[in-house]
Amino acid sequence: MDDMGAIAQVGVAGLVVLIVLEKSYAFVSKMRGNGPNGAVLKELERQAARMEYIARKTADLHTWHDVDQDGVKVWYTVHLKESLERLTKVIEQQTKAMRDHIDVMKDVLRDR
Repeated sequence: MDDMGAIAQVGVAGLVVLIVLEKSYAFVSKMRGNGPNGAVLKELERQAARMEYIARKTADLHTWHDVDQDGVKVWYTVHLKESLERLTKVIEQQTKAMRDHIDVMKDVLRDR
């Protein structure tokens, strides 16, 4: 009778384990499916992707606002260089226009 009790205990424990595994599998299947739980899982995955994107952009902003060896923010240095290049180009164009205007004025005054 002692052996029958041990077999019964193992049988009951095995049955409980089988039921828990079946319920766990059903739960995981629902979470990955198209049901309401699956929608929650998909939304969580979408939110996790958005959080990773925000983290990358925040790190990028931090890099842009880092300082160079002179203590000037990198962002300012890049934009300052671009602004100075545009300003130099405009000054060159204005200088050429002024020289052309002076040449025309010289011709007009000479023809008088």
